[in-house]
Amino acid sequence: MDEKLTDTITKELIPLGYKEFLNDLKEMGKKAQIKAVINVNRELILGYWKEYCKYSKKMNFYLFAIDDLVKQDTDNPSIKELEAEFFKK
Repeated sequence: MDEKLTDTITKELIPLGYKEFLNDLKEMGKKAQIKAVINVNRELILGYWKEYCKYSKKMNFYLFAIDDLVKQDTDNPSIKELEAEFFKK
């Protein structure tokens, strides 16, 4: 087929504004993907933060408990071992 004829047929079959419509649709899809990623990341960060807060409260309790035990009985070697094990790096 002749290129001019093909171009003419293509122009006649594709409605006016169709390319703009497709571009707009693609852009909307990209924006929706970005929003979804942002929302997922936000939820993950909030979840990690909540777990960290629970963990840190629990760890503070243990630190106070160990500190109290050490203050009560500094001669007990099991307390010293427990403290050494707890504070290992």
